[in-house]
Amino acid sequence: MTTEQYRILKQKAATEGFITGLLWLLSFALFVGQFAMPVLSFLGMAVAVVSAVLVITRLRQWCNVNAVDSLSFWKAFSYAFSVYLYASLIMAFGQWIYFQFVDNGYLIGQYVERLNSDEFKAIMKGVEGFNPDEIKPVIDQIAELRPIDIALQFLSSDLVISFFLSFFTALCSFKRK
Repeated sequence: MTTEQYRILKQKAATEGFITGLLWLLSFALFVGQFAMPVLSFLGMAVAVVSAVLVITRLRQWCNVNAVDSLSFWKAFSYAFSVYLYASLIMAFGQWIYFQFVDNGYLIGQYVERLNSDEFKAIMKGVEGFNPDEIKPVIDQIAELRPIDIALQFLSSDLVISFFLSFFTALCSFKRK
């Protein structure tokens, strides 16, 4: 791989990251929607998996189109991490917008509703050492978080996930001569 090809590949990472970030936002929207329609959780997981497969596929296609004979593991890792970094930033911004302007306590309210349901209490009755009164202070602390705090929490976990996804993507994408 030439230096020019690598420079172009790094520029391509921003575009791919934007597309991946939009797919992650769709997956998040489907996650939120699962409380109204449970089938949406499966669609959300499918979109998340498709986003990772898309990055691998697009990197392989780029190598084939540009006649790249070899792509080292570390260059593939760097590209993939750049894509997922951009996607994580898009995702964090979208989540901040959601929690700042749209949510109004909906998500935490859905969790509280589930925790107070008779079904949950029946299931947890058999769990040794579980005390439902211990969950209330945790829920109260989560409810006090500002939208930016929630978005930053998601961003930090997205970055950790991005590292592992990048490793997997590089394993699936690198080419030897």
